[in-house]
Amino acid sequence: MITISLCMIVRDEEETLARCLECAKAFADEIIIVDTGSVDSTVEIAKNYTDKVFEFKWVDDFSKARNFSFSHATMDYQMWLDADDIISEQDQQAISELKNTLEPDIDMVYMQYKVSELNYSRERLIKNIKALQRWNGAIHECIAPVGNIIYADITITHAKVKQTAPDRNLNIFKKMLERGEHLVPREQYYYARELMWVGRNDEATALMETLIKRTDVWIENRISACLDLYNMTKNASFLYKSFELATPRAEICYELGNYYLSTNEYKRAIWWYESALKCTPSNGGFNVTDCYGFNPYLQLCICYDKLGDKQTAIEYNKKAEAIKPDHPSVVFNNNYFL
Repeated sequence: MITISLCMIVRDEEETLARCLECAKAFADEIIIVDTGSVDSTVEIAKNYTDKVFEFKWVDDFSKARNFSFSHATMDYQMWLDADDIISEQDQQAISELKNTLEPDIDMVYMQYKVSELNYSRERLIKNIKALQRWNGAIHECIAPVGNIIYADITITHAKVKQTAPDRNLNIFKKMLERGEHLVPREQYYYARELMWVGRNDEATALMETLIKRTDVWIENRISACLDLYNMTKNASFLYKSFELATPRAEICYELGNYYLSTNEYKRAIWWYESALKCTPSNGGFNVTDCYGFNPYLQLCICYDKLGDKQTAIEYNKKAEAIKPDHPSVVFNNNYFL
C-alpha cells in the first residue's frame, strides 16, 4: 500500500479550504499546507487538519510555491489540490483503492480534472523522487510527464466560489517580460489567452497565429489556439486549420456546425453536428463533454425543425433530454413541439 502526501498552496481560501480537506482526509496520509500570504482565517482552518502549515513569501511564481510544498513531503507519493477543488465520495473511495493496488514502478498517475465545461487529464500523483517532482512555469504550472505513467478513472472537480482577479496572471507575465525573461512555448500560449481575456485581441491573434505553426508547441495547445482564433475572428478557416494538426475533435466540429447554422446552411450544419457525435474525447486533451452529445443533439433539433422535419427534430430533442432532462432548452423544445 502506498502513502500520499497532499501538498497544497493557499491564500485567502477560508470559504473553500475546509470543504477540500474534508474530501482529502479520506485518503491523505499527510497534509501539507503552504500559505502565501492570507489575511483571512485560512491558516486557522488549515491547522484544524494538520500541524504541517508553512509560510511562503509570494514571489509571483506558482511553481516556486508548489515546489516548496513538495519539499516537505515525506510519503511515497505527492498529490496536489487547489483549495477550491472537491472530490466525490465515489472518487475518494477510488483513490483509497488505488493506494492498495498501485504498482511500485508507477511514477505518475494522471486523473481527470473537471473545470467548468472542460475535462482534461492532469498529473495528480507523483512519486516522491526529486527527479520527478519539479514544477515548472510561473503560471499554469505543470510537471512534465516522465517515467511510467498511468491514467486513472478518477475525477477532481474545480468548484470556484469566487473569481480570480482578471489581470492577476497577465500582470505576472508582464513582470516576467519586463525582467527580460523568455517565455517558453507553453507560456506564450497562456500569455496569448490572457491577452484575449482582457480584450487585447489583435495581440492575442498575432501570437496565436504564430503558435499554431510551431511544432514545438504542445498539440493540444495548438488545437485550442485554433478555437480561440475562431472565437476572436469568426473566421472558420482557423477551425479547418485544426484538421491539419490532428484528427477532428468534437469541439471543432460542433463550432463548424454553429458557423453554418448562423449562415442558415442547415444541411452543412447537420453534417458537422453529426460528425461531432462520431468523435471520441482525446486522452490528455481539453474535452468539452457536452460537445460529444448534448450540444449537437440540441442543435440538430433546431436544424431539422428549420428544414420542416418536425419528427426528426423531436427525436434529437429526446436524445438531449436523456442526458439533461431539466435543461431549459430541452424544456422549451418540449413545450414548443406540443
